[in-house]
Amino acid sequence: MTMVATHLHATGQLRADLEADAVRDLLWTYISVEIYELLVLNRGWPLDRYTTWLTRALVSALCD
Repeated sequence: MTMVATHLHATGQLRADLEADAVRDLLWTYISVEIYELLVLNRGWPLDRYTTWLTRALVSALCD
């Protein structure tokens, strides 16, 4: 996640107020296996719902 965060930060694809370390932490949180297990396996979300939610959440958290 550090490499992804560094790349996104270096290429100007993120909100200006986010440092690479914060982006790394947000990526680790949103993309964690625990979140997938909670929503898809335990709560029964269909994979397309999870994918749509994850995409929107990451874009909202990281981009202008």
